[in-house]
Formats: sequence, C-alpha cells, structure tokens
Amino acid sequence: MGFGKGSISQAGPSTRPLVLLFSPQDRVRNILVAGLYECGYQVIDTASHYLAIMKASTLAPRAAIIDITRTNNKGFALAVALRKSERTKHVSLLLMVPSRPENILQEIAAEYEGDDAGVPSAARVMRYPFSFAELVAAVESIVA
Repeated sequence: MGFGKGSISQAGPSTRPLVLLFSPQDRVRNILVAGLYECGYQVIDTASHYLAIMKASTLAPRAAIIDITRTNNKGFALAVALRKSERTKHVSLLLMVPSRPENILQEIAAEYEGDDAGVPSAARVMRYPFSFAELVAAVESIVA
C-alpha cells in the first residue's frame, strides 16, 4: 500500500466502491487512506487537484472526499470542476471543511465568478474535527 501522490490502495477483493481522496495535507491523507483501506474501500489519494481531476475522469470513482482549507482552496476548485465535467458530474462529493470560520465555503466561493458561487450541488459538508466513524458513516451514505 502506497501513500505517495496519486496512489491507489485496496484491501484485497473489495466489495466497496472506489473513492477519490484529495487533501493538500500529507498527514490527513495518510490517516484517511489507511482507515478507508481497512474498511475495504479502494482509495485514490492525491495532493494535486489537477491529478485528482485526471484520476476522476479516467477511473470514475463513486465518491470524492475533498479537504478544503482556507489556506489552500484548490479543493473547492476540484469540487467545481468535478460538477462541471460530463465525465465526473455523477461523483458524490464529501467536502471536509474547518469548523471556523463558519462561512468558509461562501468566502472561497466569492473568489469565483458566475456559476461557481456557493456549495457545489449535491455536496455533503462535514466540519472538522470529526471522528473516523463519522467520516465512514458519511462516505457510506453518499455511496449508497
């Protein structure tokens, strides 16, 4: 199992769907990949939103877990790009955002113009900190 940029991890024959994980933070990616792997998910993880878009277009994951921070809003750009593409608009989105500021998604959306304002459609938002059990429950709810 590798945790490098753009790695794919799988725990034996998986009955659970493929999930894309984007986070600019190595530690967050490593912890979440290990946990999702142990739960039987196939995971594509990357710190590059460009690579995430390419992997989503070619591998067609069922869901994307996207870490959005105030200091690196590439996660928001990824969510918008996934929603706009014909090849990826079906991908369920789980956006992880910090608890403070409360309006981080609106602040980031304000940096975009036109249709990009607001939370991308059909996205579920989780504010961290949260437990791993809560994350798994959220992933299971969006891939069902």
